[in-house]
Parts: sequence; C-alpha cells; structure tokens
Amino acid sequence: NEFKDIVNEVNTKSSEIESKKLEIDNHNNVIVKLKDELTNLKNPSEPLYVIAFPDNSVTIAKKSDLQEVNNIELKEFNKLIDGIERNKAVTKLTKTEYKELLKSEDYSGIPLDDKYYHSPKKGEFWAQMHIRGILPEEYENYKSKKIPLWKAIRNHSMHVDLRNKFEDMKSLLQFVIVESDIESYMNVMEGKKDLKTNKTATGLVIIKPSAMEPSERIKEKKDMLLDEAGAKKVVDLSIESKSYWISPNNIGATKDKYAYMSTICVGNVKSGTMRSDFKEIFFVPDKNIPDKNQNLFNGRWIFKALKVPNPLWWAFKATKTETPCNPHCEIDSGNFELKPADKLSQLKKEDYNEWQNRKDEC
Repeated sequence: NEFKDIVNEVNTKSSEIESKKLEIDNHNNVIVKLKDELTNLKNPSEPLYVIAFPDNSVTIAKKSDLQEVNNIELKEFNKLIDGIERNKAVTKLTKTEYKELLKSEDYSGIPLDDKYYHSPKKGEFWAQMHIRGILPEEYENYKSKKIPLWKAIRNHSMHVDLRNKFEDMKSLLQFVIVESDIESYMNVMEGKKDLKTNKTATGLVIIKPSAMEPSERIKEKKDMLLDEAGAKKVVDLSIESKSYWISPNNIGATKDKYAYMSTICVGNVKSGTMRSDFKEIFFVPDKNIPDKNQNLFNGRWIFKALKVPNPLWWAFKATKTETPCNPHCEIDSGNFELKPADKLSQLKKEDYNEWQNRKDEC
C-alpha cells in the first residue's frame, strides 16, 4: 500500500502521465510503464518509466539511461523491464508464416520490417584497424616522409575495433575482434571459409565499454604483430581521409607511444534479432568508399556468446544464410546490452522461458 500511494502521488502531480502497466517486483521497486508520449517529449523513440524508490524519490528514465539511475538494483530492474518489453505487441511469425514472408520479398542482407522486432534501431558504424605501440621516432620519421606508413606500423600489435552508434542510445555498441594473423582477419571480414574447419571463418570478440581501453583479456592474449605483408595490407585498406593518429597518453594509445587508427569501413547499420547472448546486425557500407572496403563489413553479421570450449563471444559474416532469422522463434527481446559471455545465464534460445511456449510453432 505504501508503494501504491507513491504511484498515486506521481499520477496526481503529473496529470499528463497515464499509467499503462504496473509491475511490483520482489524488491518492492514500483515500475509504472508510461504511454509513448508525454507533454514535454513528442514521439519518444523508446518507452519511458517512472521509478518510485523506497525512500519516496521518483525518477523518470528511458531504459538506455538506466546506468545513471541511483538507488536501484539494475540487474533486477532490467530483468523486469525485459519481461515487459518482450510481452508488448509485435507481429509474431510462425515458422510457416516466416517462410512465406521470405518467399514474398528479397530480404538478403537486410532485416525484416520493423513491426516484427521489439526494439528495431538504425544508426551508423565504423570499423578500424587499431595499431598501438608506435615509437615517437617511427612516427616522426613517417611524418617527415623518411619512411612509408607500413614501416612505421610494422612489428606492432593490432586488433579491429567495430563501433556502432544506434539512434537513441547514449553508449556505442562496440566489439573488438582479435585474430592471430592478417589472413585470419581478412577471412572473417570477407566471410571466407576457414580452411581448418571448412566452415565460415569466425573471429574472437572481446566486449568492452564505449571509449575504454580493451579489457585485460586482450592484454593477456599474445597480440598479433604486423609483419611486412600485414602492415602493407593495413595501408592498402586504410581510408586515408578517415584515418588518424593518437598521441601518447591519450585513450587508445599508451603512455609514451603513438597509435594509428586505420579506418577500413564506414556506413549505416540496422539491428535485427537482439537478445542477451545473440546480436544480429546488418551493415550497409558507404557507397563512396572503395569496393574492397565495402566488402569488409556488409550484409548480415552474427555476434554470439558460446559456452564451448569457454564462455566467449564470437562473430561471423553470415554469407551462407544472408536472410534474417525469425525474431519470434529466436526470442528477440530488443536487448542491446553487451555482457561478457561468462556473465550470461542464457547462452542459447532454449534457455529462455519463452521458448517453451513457442517451440511447437517454431
């Protein structure tokens, strides 16, 4: 009753707010789901929530802003909100309906219509080969044209940063792809076959927060050092007008050494099926960049957390199955959050409660 009184007080003071759904979790945090429009926000792109806390303080927030909300157990709150989000009205597709839909239109390399997803988003992306540890003398020799770029970056470590800026999200959806040699990087980005497994090449993915240095797991892993062929490949792919240097003691570089951000692909991005362990993303490269660069991040990509042999994230370009998966049968929840694989309790669709109600029709 105490918490209901808080909600009543909120609704009384804010006449423009109309309660749509009320949920009370076992921590007594009262959640009032709002309608999609408030007087001071025209056509908000995502639902707003009134959060009433036990200390009688009240916060209005979007789900993407929740990292800034105090006095609440975010894990429990997100669990509750995810349940609300998954149950809101979307156009559901049975297995038969999904197959018929794919026959009616060419969906190769693009997501289904927005109405089939819980939280469809679009935005822009950029991919960069991130080379670190470049000595000041190497940088100066390159800048003074004493040596070519490939010599300045040779024998230094490299990984690929893939950043996605979706509309209405404050933080970037960001992946770090780590491979052992330049050929493996190219196989992953071009969606080629891994000769060892005879399957589409997959790349190890490290999860890291936006604008932060790669996690300790990258530092613990023996970084790939660019040999001459690898350094020349980086230069060949580098879009000069979009690439840049990072000075020492700045984010992306080390305390006393330079870094080079070789931009290799840019363009637009759309989300597909998104759940905690599975991210389906569609890339459309900028038509103004060279063809060889457009072939790197394009079409349908899958980012998946796997348990075997160890809980890790992996990525691959879905060249064999370019059409989007069925959001209903793959338990789409519109979840854009990225967590390390060993922190996830669900690593396949069968782990979700919704699967029990859908498996017969899927």
